[in-house]
Amino acid sequence: MSKAASKVVGESVEALVLEAVDELQEATVPDSWDGAAEDFWYDATPDIALFASRSVPMVGICVIESGQPVEIKSARVTISDGTRTRFGRFNLTRRQHERLLANDGVYLFAVYADASDQVEIRGLLAVPAVIVEDDLRSTWYGVDGREDYWQLAASRLPIDGLGGDRDAE
Repeated sequence: MSKAASKVVGESVEALVLEAVDELQEATVPDSWDGAAEDFWYDATPDIALFASRSVPMVGICVIESGQPVEIKSARVTISDGTRTRFGRFNLTRRQHERLLANDGVYLFAVYADASDQVEIRGLLAVPAVIVEDDLRSTWYGVDGREDYWQLAASRLPIDGLGGDRDAE
């Protein structure tokens, strides 16, 4: 079975983020996960402390500690349904979010654009799961038998690289 296009792009963005942020290392999946790396609940950890910077701005924290779980979430700068264009969306799942909460995890939100058939990172923002939690209460959705999920509009986060009118959404 082939992967969904969004999953492939998400993995490409994740690889670009890991390449761009020297302190981050890909998460090591424990043997107890029986090789199910694609279902592991976070993507990376810093091997040394990752401090807020121009390249990796942060909200609610100024450092991600060595070993702290980091989940990389990606969204296109803009998406179109054929009639209108709007800012992209980050998709979060309840199960993963609850594990990040329990383990002081951090989301690293990445916005990207497609340029000449290549994915290009336009901006990053690190936010602790506990701060994201304030927006999530009572807003989880379940669709077509999928686990509970939530979509966060990229325009709701202060990410450089979005441009446009954030108040329009």
